[in-house]
Amino acid sequence: MKEEILDRAMNMFLNLGFKNVTMDDIANEMGISKKTIYQYYTSKPDLIKATIDYFNDKINEKICAVSQLNLNPIDELFVAHSKIDEMFHIKNSSPLLQLIKYYPKIAADIKTRQLERFEHLITRNLQKGIATGLFRENINIHFTSRLFFGGCVSLDDEEVFPREAFSYDRLQKMHLEYHIRSIATQKGIEILETIIENHSPNE
Repeated sequence: MKEEILDRAMNMFLNLGFKNVTMDDIANEMGISKKTIYQYYTSKPDLIKATIDYFNDKINEKICAVSQLNLNPIDELFVAHSKIDEMFHIKNSSPLLQLIKYYPKIAADIKTRQLERFEHLITRNLQKGIATGLFRENINIHFTSRLFFGGCVSLDDEEVFPREAFSYDRLQKMHLEYHIRSIATQKGIEILETIIENHSPNE
């Protein structure tokens, strides 16, 4: 039951917003009493923290699974992006903005833990790219991994990237392309351009 609550809450929070969804909404959606949810989570903030940890665990699983496919590091980035997008269907950033606005302490704590959790995955991809000659040898891995993470976070800022000018899905893809072009060798650029050429503009 605990994981079922997390799974349902995760989808509702990400699609409807962290502020908009109440404990009653989750209970009604699941056909259980609110008391049942409170047996596992003492408050809505407690459930939000647990839900985001669950969300990040799922992302981590997806990325780790992709890293076992023996892809080149550029394909690896694109496949990881598509797998996460398929799984969570996050097409706008408003739920995340609600989290920052209404639960700032939770958001700050999560951001710190996300960096700790995902920096090593980004670093591993960069190291693999250098070893295979697809990324430049002179890139600063520590700086680049944090810059990429920081860029991902900044995509949620609608003052910087207003949604009428940048769709969320397209914005993520543009950021990924920008990241790769900034660190790739000529060989890496050729692989990137082949991927872009073969990618349907409607996807």
